Amino acid sequence: MDIVRDKTFAFGPYIGDFENEVMEFIPHVNWVKDTFKLDKFYVNSHYNRCFLYEKDAVFLPVSFFLTNTEDKQNKHKHELINMKEYNKLVKNFNRFILNNKVKKKDLLMFNINYTDKGKIPLVQKKFKQIHIDSDFPSKIVFIPSKYDTKKNITNLYKLLKNELKRELIVIGDKKCHLRKENIIMKNDDYVENGYTYIMNYINNARLIITPNSVWAFLANLQRKNVFSWGNNNSLYKEQGIYGFNNEKSIIIPQNNYEVLYKHIMKVIENLSEVNETC
Repeated sequence: MDIVRDKTFAFGPYIGDFENEVMEFIPHVNWVKDTFKLDKFYVNSHYNRCFLYEKDAVFLPVSFFLTNTEDKQNKHKHELINMKEYNKLVKNFNRFILNNKVKKKDLLMFNINYTDKGKIPLVQKKFKQIHIDSDFPSKIVFIPSKYDTKKNITNLYKLLKNELKRELIVIGDKKCHLRKENIIMKNDDYVENGYTYIMNYINNARLIITPNSVWAFLANLQRKNVFSWGNNNSLYKEQGIYGFNNEKSIIIPQNNYEVLYKHIMKVIENLSEVNETC
C-alpha cells in the first residue's frame, strides 16, 4: 500500500509466554506483514523463540532475564514488569530503531496493549506453519498440558508408559505437568533451545497426545496426527478455528484417564495398520 510504502514496521516488545506468542502475537505479525506486503520489519521478543518468525524479520531479543524467568511469563505480560517498566522497554526498542537511520515519523510500532487481556481479533491474525529443519526421531509424544489436572495426566501417563515403553516420550515447557519425565527439561540448554527441540519433536511425531491447548493448536497447524481432549472441542476440530483442516486430528469430549487410554491405544493400533499397509 502506497500510504505505508516508506514506513518502518516494528512489533513488540513481546515479553509474555509461549502460548500467547504463537496463538496471538505472531499471527498478528503475519497478518500485518502480508496485508502491507512488508519486505523487512523489526521484532522484539524472546531470543529462544526467534526461529518462530519468518526470515525477513530483523530480530532483536528482549532482556535475557525476561526470557530466563519463564515461570513469570503470563499471557502477553511478565509478572515482574509493571506498566511503567513496560513503557521503558517500548522506548528502548523505539530508540534502537531510530538509531538505525529511521525517522520517527516513518516508524510504525505494533504491540499488544499491556493493560488488555492479550487477545487479537481473529480478522487481524494469519496462521502460518512453522518451518524448521527436523531430523529428530519419530516418537509417540505426550505433552501434559496443565489444561487437565495433574492427577488425570499422571494416571494416563502411567497406563501409556506401561504399554508403550520407550516408544512414548514426554515433552513440553515449564507450564506442563510431569517435569521429571520431560526429556526437554533434562537438557542443560533448555532455556536456549527448549522450544526448538519441542517443535522438532512435534514435527516428527508419529502421534501427539495432549489436552486441548497450544500444543493441540500447533499439532493441527503442522498437520500432524494428534489426539486431544478437554474444553473447547469445537475450536480444535478439523473445521474449527484451531483445527486448520487437519484431517489427522481426533478429539473426544471425555477426560477420564481410563477412557482416554482406551481411545488412544485404538488410534495407535489404527496408525500401525496404516503403516503396515503402506
